[in-house]
Amino acid sequence: REGHVVILSVGTQRIGFVVDQLVGQEEVVIKPLGKMLQGTPGMSGATITGDGRIALILDVPSMLKRYAARRI
Repeated sequence: REGHVVILSVGTQRIGFVVDQLVGQEEVVIKPLGKMLQGTPGMSGATITGDGRIALILDVPSMLKRYAARRI
């Protein structure tokens, strides 16, 4: 399977995410999640992109903490 890896740095840690497609980069306003999705691990909010699509915003620091806790 082919794909792309997006590598993020959080402090001194680095993590890679395998993604199907790279769409681009965009400045966005992050909106809070609604009541049904609020508190979902790994998600910090959502946004509406310039072309009207909804995109979820990942909470990478909390994802790293959860991953590290599982490895102990």
